[in-house]
Amino acid sequence: MAALRAAGADACIDSDTLHGGGGGGGRPSYTGLKAAVIAAGYPKGVDVLYDPVGGAAFMQGVRCVTWGGHCLVIGFASGDIPALPLNLALVKNVTVHGVYWGSYATQAPGVLAKSMGQLVQLAAAGHLRVNVSHAFPLDAAHLAFKAVAERRAVGKVVVVLDARSSGARARTPA
Repeated sequence: MAALRAAGADACIDSDTLHGGGGGGGRPSYTGLKAAVIAAGYPKGVDVLYDPVGGAAFMQGVRCVTWGGHCLVIGFASGDIPALPLNLALVKNVTVHGVYWGSYATQAPGVLAKSMGQLVQLAAAGHLRVNVSHAFPLDAAHLAFKAVAERRAVGKVVVVLDARSSGARARTPA
């Protein structure tokens, strides 16, 4: 969230903070998203929706976008690819942008290089926070793959190579 604010966002809403949020290891509930947008001072909606989740998150999120806004489709971490009713995009005059970051290496390498430089600056300034929901020592790496396969990860899953020096132990959400 700090990185978004550093980039100039007026307000940010973390779905983990909504009722039934995923921060404790559960799956977030997006039903309170519109109310959260209004409570943040945006009764007409947000200008930009950044959605790496897809599924229910996207469907609730697109309903929170103001007239003339933009929806950035980043990925489908939920495993569900939503079907956007195009009449919704039409009446709200919403533009949907597919953002496949992997293609920038060949299609727009200059944009990729500039963006990576900006990310390094944000990281160096301490503005990036990575949510690690599971951490495992190397000898339990199979459990890391299992957590991802079973969709229990809410954030990153980390395999620590030297548990003795890092103090790593198998850690899963409560």
